[in-house]
Amino acid sequence: MLVVYFSTWEQSTIAIYPGFLLVVGVVMGIALRSRFQVDEDIDEAEGRSIAYWTFIALIGVGLAGVVSSFTLMQLPAEVTALSVIDQKIYAALMAIAEEAFFRGFICNLFLIKFGEAGATFAGGAVGSIYHLARYGASTEAILFIFMAFSVLSFVSVRSGRISPAMTAHLVHNLLAA
Repeated sequence: MLVVYFSTWEQSTIAIYPGFLLVVGVVMGIALRSRFQVDEDIDEAEGRSIAYWTFIALIGVGLAGVVSSFTLMQLPAEVTALSVIDQKIYAALMAIAEEAFFRGFICNLFLIKFGEAGATFAGGAVGSIYHLARYGASTEAILFIFMAFSVLSFVSVRSGRISPAMTAHLVHNLLAA
């Protein structure tokens, strides 16, 4: 349905990148999945745990913005040409795609190789490098991305789930859009 929806945009090519990022993240995450326990049922205690870690992720991303003084997340020019609802959908797709890639694949890869501390640091560092193309070498932007992505990586590693980080990233992107 998303493909059909995005094909209605005049700038439909902007949906190719997050779609590609999502597919790569999911495919590579599945490749790593054999190394992790998969829990498809959520009981009440797990639901509380997910809510707790989501709250921690939201607070962490908010504090990263306060500490770095970087609060303005600008959308690409081709996205700002879209309607408000299309901007929100794009922002949501980017959050989901980036989390699938960075937490589902990159963070888990570093978790296997370097443990929890390495995965947390690498999640922030790789995310910062990735976002250089969007925000340039602005100290505030790099600090914010590093801190926010490190928090999201920490939350994913500690909770054993991608959903709290994905929810926090989604909320952040929707507020920014």
